[in-house]
Amino acid sequence: AFHQVKYSYKTTALKNVKNLLNKNGRFVLCDTMILFDAENEPEFFDMVYRYLLEKTTPAEIYKNHIAPYLQKDYIYTWEWLAECSLMVVDQSELCPFFGIITIEHFK
Repeated sequence: AFHQVKYSYKTTALKNVKNLLNKNGRFVLCDTMILFDAENEPEFFDMVYRYLLEKTTPAEIYKNHIAPYLQKDYIYTWEWLAECSLMVVDQSELCPFFGIITIEHFK
């Protein structure tokens, strides 16, 4: 997942992808946290995390097993997520927080 690449290496990573493409090759990247630095923008990460939990989890599971445990005034951070090993595994729909980048290789 691209959001796991350190923010300072994202440009290099994308250039490397471009260099690996065949002539007229195309690479489409879709990642939930591509548009901001999750480690350095905790308030925005918290907003995205809560949105993704609510919008991408089946309603009954979210209502009964997630929502009751979310702390209202707590800011969930990237570090917290890594420590808990909680990741959204099944991402079946796009949301406004997705970033989409298309890289095309032309001569």
